[in-house]
Amino acid sequence: MTRKRIVGAALAAALASMLVVSAQATAISRGVPDGDGHPMVAALGEVRPDGVFQGCGATLVSETVLVTAAHCLASLGPGSELRVDFGADATPNDPGWFAPVGAVADPEFSFANGASLAKDFGVVLLAPGQAAGRPVAQLPTRNLRGVLASQNGLSGALFDLVGYGCHADASSGGPHRIECGLHERQTATAPFRALRPDWLVLNINVNATGEGGQCVHDSGSPQFLHNTTLIVSVTHGGDAVCRATSSNARLDTDAARAFLAQFVALP
Repeated sequence: MTRKRIVGAALAAALASMLVVSAQATAISRGVPDGDGHPMVAALGEVRPDGVFQGCGATLVSETVLVTAAHCLASLGPGSELRVDFGADATPNDPGWFAPVGAVADPEFSFANGASLAKDFGVVLLAPGQAAGRPVAQLPTRNLRGVLASQNGLSGALFDLVGYGCHADASSGGPHRIECGLHERQTATAPFRALRPDWLVLNINVNATGEGGQCVHDSGSPQFLHNTTLIVSVTHGGDAVCRATSSNARLDTDAARAFLAQFVALP
């Protein structure tokens, strides 16, 4: 199966010719508007001549730390044009965009080394007060997914997806449309598919499940344990038309915890 990372702002231009853009586009395939449901989830964007281009998502896990995917930050650092927006509609000219004080990708992540792709986590750092007292998501304990799996806790489990990215239609025959443009924060659920040492794999095949899934520009966005604010992973990638499965970097692994512990207290 052809797979791809669900790219961030710095890589979005390379996909421009592949996308069918629609003024009626929505975020998160087959999702619904999130409203104030997940105020700890933010859009990440890059300053462009015509405004701030949303390209990834991130989740507040402390007053000053958001967790995201490393590949979103691969070419964006503390002195970059990276911007953050907690608004429900992260349009290019939204006044809610602001500059963080820094961003750090796991230094072991690399596009060139397949083994290091599993280290796809990073953080965006805020100044005190920039999150304006927002609620934060809870990080998982060590090997939480493995513990649940050993207790059959993943069988039939649902995960809540939140993001500002593009929308894949539910057509049963090709070509499949990927629509971008609105940047509204949306939410959907997706069922458990598989647990890998580094990945949480979700089933986003609407024909099989009737559920939703992540798509282009949803990289770094969270997967919450259903009906909780416990973030278990961040979006890494999925199939080319956002309709089959998604792979998400687990935050309960030793590698993820070693990186995150440099920035935030862990449970």
